[in-house]
Amino acid sequence: MELLAHFKKLPANFFVGLCLILIPLSTHAQDPVKIYLTLSAVEAATIKHSHSLAAARAESQGAMHGANVQYSFVMPRLTLEGNWGYATAIPNVQLGPYNVPFGTHVNTAIGPELDYTLWDEGALYRYWKSQLALAHSAQAQAELQKREVILAARLAYFQAQLALEQTRLFANSLSLSLAQYHDIQKRYHGGASSKIDSLTSHQDVLLRRSEFRKAQSDLASALREIFTLMGKNQSFDLRRPVSATTNKKMPSGLQDPTAIVEINPPTPEELPLFRSAPDAAHPEIQAFAMQEESSKLAAKADAAQALPKIQLSARSYYAYPDVAIDINPTYLYQNTIGVMASVPLFEAGKSAEKSKQDKAMVEVAHQHKEEATEDLNRDFLKTRDQLAELADQKKIDFKMLTETSELSRIVYAAYKVGHVPIIEVQDSDLRALESSIQTARTQARISIEIATLDYIAGERTAR
Repeated sequence: MELLAHFKKLPANFFVGLCLILIPLSTHAQDPVKIYLTLSAVEAATIKHSHSLAAARAESQGAMHGANVQYSFVMPRLTLEGNWGYATAIPNVQLGPYNVPFGTHVNTAIGPELDYTLWDEGALYRYWKSQLALAHSAQAQAELQKREVILAARLAYFQAQLALEQTRLFANSLSLSLAQYHDIQKRYHGGASSKIDSLTSHQDVLLRRSEFRKAQSDLASALREIFTLMGKNQSFDLRRPVSATTNKKMPSGLQDPTAIVEINPPTPEELPLFRSAPDAAHPEIQAFAMQEESSKLAAKADAAQALPKIQLSARSYYAYPDVAIDINPTYLYQNTIGVMASVPLFEAGKSAEKSKQDKAMVEVAHQHKEEATEDLNRDFLKTRDQLAELADQKKIDFKMLTETSELSRIVYAAYKVGHVPIIEVQDSDLRALESSIQTARTQARISIEIATLDYIAGERTAR
């Protein structure tokens, strides 16, 4: 659980070889299932299933469609227009001896119309480029979400890997405690050990059994987390999972396992360690940079709204009647073209204030970009420092594990000849177990820091 706490301390903006095989080992429903996991396909399945990533990608696509909509205002607009109208009363005009109807009851017109903005100080063009920059920002945010999904999958994987290793270590410790207890029992019945030694040894067996069951529970929780991220069915029984190694030689007195689990260590290809500098094109930085660019363009476009604008309009239509007054009205073709110029005289400062608002958003995005850059640089250096410390710690752990294991054997041999009390046997066994667990935790932390480094400075984006 200490490792899980470490995961939660990572920055919030962080987070095919997979085989997940659920194979009944026999035809009986109560038999255990076999679960085999590799990092690369846990990542692939998580990416495929992630709702947050799917939402980010959909948002990115929507932003790009919005930019395309804005682009349509830059281009000429061609429409087909038509109208039909009926008037119940038509005024008459007296022309000499004739009383002529002024118009007709039915009036129709149909034809194409072209509208185009000839000049607007680049306002429409800049609005389009502003929307396009926002679309690119959304794309960067989707890529950032993808990195966070990958990181979350990796953290869950390493948590499960550590939990599995702990079940193996506690199972081995329990087997050792059982062997010592049976040996002490024989010695007790032969008069070579006391009742105190027998009870003390049995207490150690019970403690190891309790620790093993707790480790199984932690492993089940870690596996549930992985399967949820992957979107896998979880109808199988995970109450008592064990490693494949433990299953081959289960300590006596334990209930049968419900799942047999294998979790492959990450390969150098799956989790490479070759990062020499932070990613200058990190999607978080790119997202803020595109927002900054979008606001700059929007500010210029808004300022242009207060300047003159020239628009072109052309129309060709087929109309009825051909004239306003005609005894025998007919159809006619009519073509018109016109240019309109306009300039705002009073708008209560709307364009100027909108431009100022956009300039303020430029500063907001710029400051966020600078902060993200500094944070990523800091996290990169901190991660490199942690890896250096963990490399040294790994060497210390190896020496500790070697020495405590040897000491445990020596102390038990000394107990058997009556040189040390049973409490020293338990103490040396506990030290050996703690050294084994510390070694596993250090390795898990190394994997976490490498994953963090890949999140900050990773160059792999195709998945």
